[in-house]
Amino acid sequence: LVVYSNDTVVQRARQKTTPKAKPKRGEIMEFSDNARKRLAFVASNTEVEFQSMVTLTYPAEYPCDGKVVKRHLYQFLGWLKELMPGVNYLWFLEFQKRGAPHLHLLLDKQPAHYGGTWPSFQFSVANTWYNIVGSGDHKHLLAGTRSERLRNPQGGKHYCVKYAQKMAQKEVPDNFWNVGRFYGYSYPVRPSAKA
Repeated sequence: LVVYSNDTVVQRARQKTTPKAKPKRGEIMEFSDNARKRLAFVASNTEVEFQSMVTLTYPAEYPCDGKVVKRHLYQFLGWLKELMPGVNYLWFLEFQKRGAPHLHLLLDKQPAHYGGTWPSFQFSVANTWYNIVGSGDHKHLLAGTRSERLRNPQGGKHYCVKYAQKMAQKEVPDNFWNVGRFYGYSYPVRPSAKA
């Protein structure tokens, strides 16, 4: 048995065999049951305490290529790591009714950790995302992001587990390709066994 914060995993004893080459992963086409279970496991067993959440949306015109969306996400995470050195995060992808992708990021820091304030952080997030996606739409600058404090450290974990359980907003639109992974996290978010 391997014990985690909120789960116990049964591991079968492995017999010594000739190591097999890992099969090459196929293209991700959907948010699978296994991916849902893994995300729920990570969220409910991580030792990281999330303190804030950022939501990133696209303007009226949005990319239909998951590789472009991930490139935008990784640019944003790079900016965030410069702003908040040592920040840990868990991100996940959803689709709005109009078919546009949007991203949620749980963070283990707040603006006060780097001497900032919530209004300045919210403005910086909005401005940075606006520039990364090349929006040009003033309405998107004002309403394309949301940054909020979490009331308690467990709130983000519960939100993420709830996200993993529901299928609403997970279906990939017909005109969207290269969806790729539906979630990811910084290494310290990975659950570690208690015993």
